This record gives sequence, C-alpha cells and structure tokens, in this order.
Amino acid sequence: MKGFFLVIAIILGAACWTCTDVIAQCTCSSNLTLREQFQRADVVFIGKAIESKKIVADNVTLVKVQVLRTWKQDLERFVTIKYHHKPGFSFKFEPNFESLLYAYKNDDGTFYAWDCCLATKPLTQAADDLKLFKKWGEKPKKVIEPNAPPNPDRSL
Repeated sequence: MKGFFLVIAIILGAACWTCTDVIAQCTCSSNLTLREQFQRADVVFIGKAIESKKIVADNVTLVKVQVLRTWKQDLERFVTIKYHHKPGFSFKFEPNFESLLYAYKNDDGTFYAWDCCLATKPLTQAADDLKLFKKWGEKPKKVIEPNAPPNPDRSL
C-alpha cells in the first residue's frame, strides 16, 4: 500500500512540476529587464495586424501580421503569431493595429508570444523601447518581400 501512495505522489509531483513550468513562463519574465527580454526573444519587430482568429479551446489567438520593421533577424513581410493568453482574454487584434512584438519561433515557422510575459505592446506605447534599441546599437534587419502578394482569399 505504501508503494501505491509513493507512485501516486511521484506522478502528482511530476504533473505539478510540468504545470509550474507553464506558469513560470509568465511569472519569471516579469522580473526580466527589457534588455533581457530583447535578448531572449527570437524575433522583435513592429507589425500591423492583418487578421486574427481566436481559438477559445486553446486560449490562443492566431494573428497574421505584416512586418514593418525587424530587429535581431531578417523576417518575411507576413508572419503568423500564436498569441497565448489567459481564459477570458478580451483584447482583439483589429486590422491595422500596430504593435512592437517580442516573440519566439515555433518549429512550424510561426511565432508565439504570451500575453503575460513579454514586453509586447501597442506601437503607441513603444517609443522608449525603440530609443533603447538605438542606444544599445541594435540595427534593423531586412524585411523580405514575398514572391507574390498575399492572397486575401487565403485566411487563417
């Protein structure tokens, strides 16, 4: 019987360890400086929302973004962000909404960000970030134009 409880305790401990990793993605990043967040992000760019689609079951909003300016690496003109958020998240990525995005790369070529962690913000609130990029000597990278314009019939 003690063995049974030991196995249950190990399984529950492992499950809790996994859960804290997901939660820690949000709680730990708030302690990071802007410079550390910039350094950790795979991409940092100014983007304009083209369209978005909320997937309630996964607490994700898929956002097709037009890249206007990028730092850290060259980016294609159009990218997709998987924006993870808490249940009940009400913010909408309206078309033409511009923001400064700090994101990480997924294996499928899309990018992801969390609403509670990164320094992502509306472009109207990003003037200080942009000044710091210049102070740090961060130079914009190339925005790669697509071979063909995006097809408006092909949505998320």
